[in-house]
Amino acid sequence: MFTRGFDGFGHAAVLAGVGMFGASIMLIAQMYHIDGNPPDAVLTWAIGALLAGVLLQSNPSLALAMILVGLWGGWETLLRDAVYWPFLLGWGAVSAAFLWRRWWPGLHLSATFFSAWVITSGYLLFEHHVHWAVALVGLAIAAVALAMEQFPGVANRIAPTILCYGMVIAYGGLFAFKFLEQRDPGTLTLLSLITMGLLLGAVYWGWAKQHRPVLWLGYAGFSAELLALYFVTIGTLLGTSLFFLIAGLIVIGLAWLAYRLHAQQAQPRESLP
Repeated sequence: MFTRGFDGFGHAAVLAGVGMFGASIMLIAQMYHIDGNPPDAVLTWAIGALLAGVLLQSNPSLALAMILVGLWGGWETLLRDAVYWPFLLGWGAVSAAFLWRRWWPGLHLSATFFSAWVITSGYLLFEHHVHWAVALVGLAIAAVALAMEQFPGVANRIAPTILCYGMVIAYGGLFAFKFLEQRDPGTLTLLSLITMGLLLGAVYWGWAKQHRPVLWLGYAGFSAELLALYFVTIGTLLGTSLFFLIAGLIVIGLAWLAYRLHAQQAQPRESLP
């Protein structure tokens, strides 16, 4: 089908074959009453999907392989109640296939699973108190993205996307570090101010570079931070009316910035003479 130009049907056929392969694994295990570690069956299925995607050059099959690797790693994590490090091997293999295929949606999927794994690790390592390390990892990724933005070519084009994932990881770690570990009001307020300052910096960067995903992520994170801070500290720091007045003014200002960026990008470019 691929040689005749029916790529859509070809990818569908590959997915159907991979699906039947997975169903066969489950059926054989049930027929012969094979006992063992259930996630191993998912891993076997993922390996089959990865091989099919590489040998037949099928991006949808590779996407299924990444989803299965994520399911395998998540299942093992739940069973062990600990970080499952071998997940990185499967994740790295499928990510390498995405990179070889130069399939950017697949790399987004890979980055999503990696971000989820890093954030989840903060709840599992060292008695669930490593959220600060998760935040540092996210900030390091964001710093690398900002450095990449200074170079021309591919590095410059992918830097904003990497920055977005770094922001998500950093905020996930900071949020848990502040609000789930029962900080005292003074420390909580200081950390929240630092977080909001970083988010405002991201909003400004997204506005200056006209990159809407960074802008909207910073805006959403800032709004979530304000609401979380309100629910945790109300009655000890600010009155309800004053809090919502200040928060409303800030959110309105950020919305205005977002609107200006959207309006600038919506304007048609003038034709060159």
